Amino acid sequence: MSKSSLSFLRKQESSSEVVSVEAKSVVNIISDNMKVARASHTTIPLVPKLPLGNAVSNDLTPDPSPKERGAKPVNSGVHFPLPISGRGLGGEVKSLNIGLFGFGCVGQGLYDVLNHSQGLKAEIGKICVKDKTKPRSIAREHFTFSRHEVLDSGEHNLVVELTSDADAALEIITSSLLSGRNVVTAGKKVLAENFELLYSLQQQTGASLLYEAACAGSIPIIRTLEEYYDNELLSSVRGILNGSSNYILSKMELDKLTYHDALKQAQLAGFAEADPALDVNGTDAKYKLCLLAAHAFGVIIKPEYIYSSGIQNITPFDINYAAQNNCRIKLVAGIAKDNGGYRAYVLPRFISRDRPLSNINYEFNGIEVEGVYSDKQLFVGKGAGSHPTGSAVLSDISAITYDYKYGYKKLAKRNLSPCRRGSQLQNGENILHTDFSIQTVSSHVPVESLKEDSAVNISNSFAESLSGDSAKTVSPDFSRDHRFLESDFNIRLYIRYRDSHDGHDSGNARDFLDRLDLQSIEEEYTSRKGNYIIANVGFSSLQSLAAIPDGVFVCEV
Repeated sequence: MSKSSLSFLRKQESSSEVVSVEAKSVVNIISDNMKVARASHTTIPLVPKLPLGNAVSNDLTPDPSPKERGAKPVNSGVHFPLPISGRGLGGEVKSLNIGLFGFGCVGQGLYDVLNHSQGLKAEIGKICVKDKTKPRSIAREHFTFSRHEVLDSGEHNLVVELTSDADAALEIITSSLLSGRNVVTAGKKVLAENFELLYSLQQQTGASLLYEAACAGSIPIIRTLEEYYDNELLSSVRGILNGSSNYILSKMELDKLTYHDALKQAQLAGFAEADPALDVNGTDAKYKLCLLAAHAFGVIIKPEYIYSSGIQNITPFDINYAAQNNCRIKLVAGIAKDNGGYRAYVLPRFISRDRPLSNINYEFNGIEVEGVYSDKQLFVGKGAGSHPTGSAVLSDISAITYDYKYGYKKLAKRNLSPCRRGSQLQNGENILHTDFSIQTVSSHVPVESLKEDSAVNISNSFAESLSGDSAKTVSPDFSRDHRFLESDFNIRLYIRYRDSHDGHDSGNARDFLDRLDLQSIEEEYTSRKGNYIIANVGFSSLQSLAAIPDGVFVCEV
């Protein structure tokens, strides 16, 4: 290919991917750390298991040091000490009895890391699961098959929800919060689809709901946004949020595997589910993007309003095209301020190999946070796997022992009196939300309406206590935050498709192209190996299409 026909790729990357630190040094650090991680694969040297829970006793022998275990020291990078509310000098630490829901990949990971942590006053009291026939790695006496045995028990002062059922998770979380019990969850779907309700319940009850493990695995991004960036004016948050899809892309490029072979390896390694649809089609990353939007910008956007497209139609042709242009393909989810609104979507993207984000491979995640004053910072860590995700759950459990709660500071700023669009705060930040529906009520989702829902087990007396004068607040209407999503802009896309000689779905591909608002075509290529165009496309036309047909792969350039 000619230099002129490919120059736009490099121009796009150089204008949008500038990092505030020396790029090559960051790339080298990330690459070196990943080589160490891949060399050891996913095996974590652990001391023998303790009894169920983490009994703290003077009899226990401390964990051997890494040197005594024969492990090589690894430079883990920079640590950011984050403030934890309720934690003071000499302050008393809670002892926790955990009611655990779910014992799959993450539940087992939590069990392992909790049993090998020292000094944390927490133990698992009971584990509630659905499948009575599934073999378990620990004694059957620790399990129950009735959620009421956990929810109605006075023994458990913390509920940890790690199920794969979003409907069941909503019942577990709401019931626990309404009883004044703190909750830790890794359920990104239940959070993204019910964020306003769960936020309101926390404000009403004073109970804490923590969910660091729901976004980017082991990366402490939620608490970082809450504490480190609480008063920073952010421009964008974007990154690789799904470890399963990133693992597949790395295997296709570095090991020359087909998509289906790479997917099988991801499933065998425990990074992808038996049904990987949510991981590979961008839905999982979209759920996580909803959480980042709330904590980074103070907007609550339901998943159905965010456009997403995944990697399920990718082929070696696309991987090779990226490599020929010194790029890698990554599934990127992002939200950015734009002309008084936000651009938020999930799409595969060509990223130049000299940019740090392109060098995040396999099950690792990477999140780039850009601030008006702090510029760009990159956070990297394992985004999939039993122990990395379990460690994030453990971090939340530890925070609960010190009565930590999310401050939701950027959401709280919207509890100000309404003002007109374009007016500014003293620090110069535009107030984007203008025609708020200001209500004096107990919540956007009245507790009385919850009492009518049989799926949520609520104490009538507790609900009535919330509806008193003490619970009345003045709040904006978050339910219409999707109005601030921009769609009237152009996006540069690589679109690879099948033509007439390629088979039965060529008609669907042509129909897809015909329905796009193609502002201009910069490059077009046709051959028996593959066909593609690179074009500037009206984003709203892409967003309006129900789905991308088989045989078509769309990637941002």
